[in-house]
Parts: sequence; C-alpha cells; structure tokens
Amino acid sequence: WLNNLDLHNNDVDGISIYKSNDNLMTNIDSYNNLFEGIYINNSYGNVIDNCNLTNNKEGIYEEGTGSNTFTNNVMQYNRYGIFFNHHQNLDDSTISGNEYMNSICDVDYINTATNCYYDSTTPARITDLVATIGSTNKKIILNWTSVGDNALWGTASNYILKYNTVEITDDNWDSSTTYAQSWTPLVNNQNESKTLTMPNYDYYYFAIKAQDDVGLNSTISNSAHNISPEYNIYVSSMNCTNARTGYLCNYKYAGTTNYFYDTLSLNGSIINAGNIDRQILVEAKLKNSTHESIRNSTTIFVPKESTITLENLILPVYSERHASAYSVRLYVGNSYKEQLNVKFWSIKENTDLKWYDDRLYPNTTQLEDKSFYVGFRMKNNNTQKSYFDYPFKIMINDTFSINTTIGGAQNSCNNENISCIYNLSMQTGYTTEYFFWQLDPLPIGNYNISVAAGQHSNDSPPIISRIIEVQ
Repeated sequence: WLNNLDLHNNDVDGISIYKSNDNLMTNIDSYNNLFEGIYINNSYGNVIDNCNLTNNKEGIYEEGTGSNTFTNNVMQYNRYGIFFNHHQNLDDSTISGNEYMNSICDVDYINTATNCYYDSTTPARITDLVATIGSTNKKIILNWTSVGDNALWGTASNYILKYNTVEITDDNWDSSTTYAQSWTPLVNNQNESKTLTMPNYDYYYFAIKAQDDVGLNSTISNSAHNISPEYNIYVSSMNCTNARTGYLCNYKYAGTTNYFYDTLSLNGSIINAGNIDRQILVEAKLKNSTHESIRNSTTIFVPKESTITLENLILPVYSERHASAYSVRLYVGNSYKEQLNVKFWSIKENTDLKWYDDRLYPNTTQLEDKSFYVGFRMKNNNTQKSYFDYPFKIMINDTFSINTTIGGAQNSCNNENISCIYNLSMQTGYTTEYFFWQLDPLPIGNYNISVAAGQHSNDSPPIISRIIEVQ
C-alpha cells in the first residue's frame, strides 16, 4: 500500500510498477515528472485512487496490463490522462470519478479508430471577443484569440457564433440566432479575424463558443457588440462661383470670363443618411474629356442622419486647355455633383497690348508744370469669346496721381484710377480698343512708365514701358 507520497521532478516516472499485482496507491502527488506519473507494466488488480497526477507526459501509462482500477484521480496538464498501450478495449479496467484536462486526450488506447477513446476536456472559454464596424455596408469584423481542442492546447474543430439585438448570456444562447459559417479554427493562441455580413442596419451583440473534435463546447464567450453600418453619404448639391467676379462659373447671361489662374469657390450640401458618424474627405476636381484632376480637398465631420453645408472650398485654375469645356466637380467618395460647360481663357495667348503711338502718349519729354497723357491700345484676337473685365494698370517708378481717364473703362477703375478693367469684344474684323490716363504734373526727373495687363503674371502679355524726362 502506497499512501501520501510526494513524487515530483523525476527524470523518469514518479512511480513504476512492473509485474506487481494488487497494489493500493492512494493520496499520492506525482507531478512534473519527465515521463509518467504512474507507469504500470504487466501488473494486474492494482487500485489507484485519489491521486494528483498532473503535468507529466501521461498521468497513468498502462502497458501489457489489465483489470486495474483508476478512480477519483486528478489528471490534468498531461498529454494523456490515461494511456493504454497494446489494448484492444478497456472492458477489463475500471475508470470512474476522475477529473481531466489534458492536451491530447483524457483516456486513450493505441488501437482506437478515432484516436481518442474518452475526452471530457472542453475548449477553453474565449474571453476577448471584440466587434468593430466594417468599411462597407452591413459588415462587422470580429476578432478574438483562438483556444485549443482541450482547454488551451491543440486546435479546436469548429466555432458556434450567435448574434442578437440584446446581450447574449447563457439564458438566451439557445434562442439567439446562429450565424452560418464554416470557419476552420486556427491553432491555439492565434488572432482570429472574421468579417460578417449582417441582415440589417441594426445594433448587434455577438457571442461565440469553440467546439472540439468530439463535440464538446466551451462555455459562452464574452458578449461583444457594435452597429451594422449603413454608409450612405453623398453630395446633394453644389455650385461653383468665380471668386473674382462672383458669377457662377458657367454663367452665360452676364458679362463674365473665367481666366487662367482665376480662383473658383465651391459650395455645397453633404448629406449623411447613414447610421455612422463620418469623418470624410471632400475633393474638388476639374474634368475635361480626357482627364480629371484633384485641385483641392478637405476633411469634414458629418454626424449620422444630418446635412452639412460646405462653404468656399477653393479650386485653383492653372493653364488649362484653352476654350475646352470642363466639368467642375465636388466629390465625396464616388458621389459628386458638377457644374458643366465651364471654360477658361488665356489673356496672354489672345490679347495684344501696345502703346497708342510709337512716340506720343507719352512723349519722351514732358514739362514739369504740365499734365500729360499715357495711352495704349488693346485688342482681343479671340474669335470665340469676348473678354469681360479685362484688367490693366499703370505703373511709374515714383509717386504719381491720375487726373482723369479717357476711354470706355473710365467708370471701371479703382479709386486712384490706377487699376482698371475693360470689356474687349471678340475679334469680328479689326477691333482695337484705346484707353488714356491723364497724369498730374510730375517733378523734374526721369521716369519709367509702364502698362501691364492680366490677372496673373503667368498669363499676362508683355509689359510695355517707356522712359520719359520731365524738364
């Protein structure tokens, strides 16, 4: 009779019995041994009762033996709880009341067709189930850490996933809806990530169980929850105005021209009809028949089930294809609104700027007590478009003042009459417009007088200049 022994950390077995019958072994701790907790070979009628046989290769290893009794033992954290070698069946041994949790099998013998005769160890409980919102409609992503076939060992065989609109517990597990899937579990302690397609745009709770190869289920996991997303955000309206003129970019019924390097202002309404607050990218694009380019973008927050007004998203104009029809578009994802038939015109390529006379206005010599005129002529060479609000200005390398202006633009100058605008008709023959400034007298000295036209330095005709002497 072996009783109350503490046998651990042995290089072989805790107890080895060879050709010894009718032994009683009780209250023995045989654990952390390199091989077996108890090894029995060619021995019969032995009783092993109320022993702690844990963390060995096998709790009990029986070879060439029979008619033994194994009752009320704790056999955990072994590969096998009880392993019978060279046995066809277990009818001649008594096994009852044992507590198991082993990595491969609880009770096995070498010729079993299923490779595990008795398995009572369930997969471990999943405790870290997390539900996050997917990137497309009705998608929810679940993540968790895989468990094993036996507790945290090995690989589970299946998952059972349930969902509900209330938290899932043991009480409502059976009545919750099973999510159909055929996932193959990963080996234990791996990150599992699965994307679900839910039936409705609703708030759902989820719980999962792992199942082993003999149909044993883990206990119910924690209940993760999140919303099944509805992504329904779109541009409902937009308008485009020229920031310089204030007119719509494609306005045809007033005197307005979109020039190269103008700035367009986009305004619009964006509706989030979905159930998710969104931080979205809004893009301003310019498109012609062959190309679409992003000119500006901004990020805005749009709460669920709301409308946001977007104001003054600037779209810069560059050296576009002259006279081509463009579409100005305001985008959110693939949704957009557009303003069609927007055209841009070049001042540099289609206008001439010259002195009124090669010698006069201004003369190269002026008197200090006399006012004098500065005159130039301008011409629109474009046969398709009149140039409205054609800009020009006078420049002198010293302080000066304007007495008056003469020409069609005299009412379209700034307060000092230095910068003016003029409407140039499209060329329908030979059409040249004239304009004069009358300058107040200048002090004695040499002056460089220049006239420049255009809105932007990259789209302006050459500046004309003349040196004069005031005597």
